[in-house]
Amino acid sequence: MRRLLLKIFAGVLLFCLGAALWLYLTFYPHHYAASDFEDMEAIAYAADNLRAAGLRGSVSRDYLPGAIWNLKPEAVRVYPSGVLIRLQGFFTYESGLYIPAPEAAKKIETRLNGQADRTYEPLGYGVYSYKVEG
Repeated sequence: MRRLLLKIFAGVLLFCLGAALWLYLTFYPHHYAASDFEDMEAIAYAADNLRAAGLRGSVSRDYLPGAIWNLKPEAVRVYPSGVLIRLQGFFTYESGLYIPAPEAAKKIETRLNGQADRTYEPLGYGVYSYKVEG
């Protein structure tokens, strides 16, 4: 009887560890690489058009330009400082692309020069990968 209980306990423990690992690998945000996207220039152009159109806040998928719509984003938010494209999010973690306005891009570049902040990673064409934890 004791061996049976130990086997059951070991099986449940292995299942829980496997589930935790799966959750971590599936939902934990990560930085993207430029190679993850087909046309970074088109994404930057589309984001600039959204900002220039005067849109603010969350944008419905129905109004997204093709280059952004093809990314299948969880959410797209437009701010005066730039466009945030959330590609992955889980509770308080999220990651995606950020296309800042020129003034905001200067601030990001200043922060990147110190390399203390790993929130943004430059991908090219004024597009940054972002990752927020907690």
